[in-house]
Amino acid sequence: MLCNIVRVCVILVVCLSFTKSEPLSGKHVKRVAQHDLDFVASIAYQSTSGSHRKDNHICSGTLISPRHILTHERCLLNKIREHLAIYVGSPDIKSASPYHACKWISYSSWYSENTNRFVNIGGSHIAIITICMNVVPAIAVPAPISPLTYDELEGSGVTVAGWGLLKDGSKSSYLKKATVKLLTQNTCNEFHHFETQERDRYLCTRSSPYVIVKPGDAGGPILDTKKRVIGVTSGSFWHGRSNDPEDAINIHVNISYYRTFIQETTGLVF
Repeated sequence: MLCNIVRVCVILVVCLSFTKSEPLSGKHVKRVAQHDLDFVASIAYQSTSGSHRKDNHICSGTLISPRHILTHERCLLNKIREHLAIYVGSPDIKSASPYHACKWISYSSWYSENTNRFVNIGGSHIAIITICMNVVPAIAVPAPISPLTYDELEGSGVTVAGWGLLKDGSKSSYLKKATVKLLTQNTCNEFHHFETQERDRYLCTRSSPYVIVKPGDAGGPILDTKKRVIGVTSGSFWHGRSNDPEDAINIHVNISYYRTFIQETTGLVF
């Protein structure tokens, strides 16, 4: 199992391959209680049976308005809109309400359309899905976007969420969450050695005991203490030479970097 985790995380940092859904893992990962994080969405291949939804899960996302799901753009790479479903409103994926995607746009596409230039680093940004019908408050209330900057948040405890595996290796129907520490920007760069133009785009988290995000968690939110979105999960990597999970660092994209894109796409003001 550990060897498989190492292989997946290496792929994730290089090309963020989300072809398989894998778990949020760690010693302090907990099941989400009913009505706690109902705005966290599962992006999955359509299924005619509720019991099969967990097997079709691709990525996570966040309801940020009644019609908009925030996720990672790699989650939608080579996907056919008509083949996908978005489930929201319950930590039990079997009970979540299904919605269809009317359209989506990635930051890379939006940037190219508005500047006639290509993004330097493709596939490592966010995307916004517009669903075909409003999510009513009785099902889920959208998560607000945090107004706080990285400098105001670094060093604090934040929440990550995603759908994981059970101890026997089977896929879980239940949303999981964990508290991790948001590393300083300098520490994040020391571990990953981001290019100068990339540094403002990323957040790094870690925890001891360890918490490791996986491709199935990609696109899901990291939240401040008021359950406001501060980032979108990308993946994880090992900063040491060993395969010790305690050396794992989680990488997320920083919502503040995409403020204009989100506002113009959704009409949200934050």
